[in-house]
Amino acid sequence: MTFQQQKYQVIKKATSYELANFILNYFLLKKDAVRYMYQNNIHAQSPILGTWTDQQIPNTYSCYGDFVMDTLLVKMLPVMKKHTGLDLCPTYSYARAYKKGDELRRHKDRPSCEISCTLNLGGDPWPIFIDGTGADNVIDEYKNIHKPNAPAGTKVLLEVGDMLVYSGCELEHWREPFDGNICGQVFLHYNHVNGPFADKNRFDGRPMDPNIPAQNIICIRKDNMVCIDKVGGTEIKSPTQKEISSLGKNGPCRFSLDIGLPMQGGGLIRCKIPIEAAGEDSFAFFLDPEYNRDYLVFKVRNWVGNQKVSGGSYPTIKKQSDRENYFI
Repeated sequence: MTFQQQKYQVIKKATSYELANFILNYFLLKKDAVRYMYQNNIHAQSPILGTWTDQQIPNTYSCYGDFVMDTLLVKMLPVMKKHTGLDLCPTYSYARAYKKGDELRRHKDRPSCEISCTLNLGGDPWPIFIDGTGADNVIDEYKNIHKPNAPAGTKVLLEVGDMLVYSGCELEHWREPFDGNICGQVFLHYNHVNGPFADKNRFDGRPMDPNIPAQNIICIRKDNMVCIDKVGGTEIKSPTQKEISSLGKNGPCRFSLDIGLPMQGGGLIRCKIPIEAAGEDSFAFFLDPEYNRDYLVFKVRNWVGNQKVSGGSYPTIKKQSDRENYFI
């Protein structure tokens, strides 16, 4: 049966055995390297390196948004579109190296996981179960309590390179306690392009849309920024997301940036630069989890001035009066 008929489908050989095996070995090597760095205080714990503190399966190595897995997330998008018949946008990837005794409790996913897949990278076989009825049977996921008459679900056993595509927010899915030693799985999550969550959840709010050239992205720390209320002209220093969103919903949103511009021959000119965003879709929020800094991420329409800027580099100005030539 197709995805359209039952809201889940197994895709055989979605990727080659060789690629899946390569990614598994990469992930296991990363796990060992990260453990060594954490245990020897070589690097502070960071989401991009991975964690053993995932509440869903504690003490098991997991990683959100690994670069290799996110590359797979984008590369598998055409496959996901083809088999679901839906226009999708990527949200995030999540990989785990399961160990003996692990159990994935029965659950449904959050809104960033409208359409998901689990791709078997290799290791010992471990079936996943999926309840195609769409019923809500979970009473408490973390205590593994569900209704006594909950359906047993359909057992799906994937070979290396196979993936199960499913409606993660609609269908409960789970894995029973693992009897093997190691099993590598990566979850790839997507949203409907025209769905209610697409704009907010594209790449899970991270500034990494591959359709926007890198030179058209600028990240600005919010503590270096003042938001100007276009109605009353009031300046809001280090504005909250709620304050900025409320301004952006009604049209252009003005910002004043306190920055330093490099001068030819050395030195900086400190100045305030006004920026106007067209609306909510012109900027996004990004929280750097490692340093706990809040950024605004702007899509820059173009740089203006008497010389063209390319490759994402910023203009160097010769004298203070030149600064007005570079910004609109």
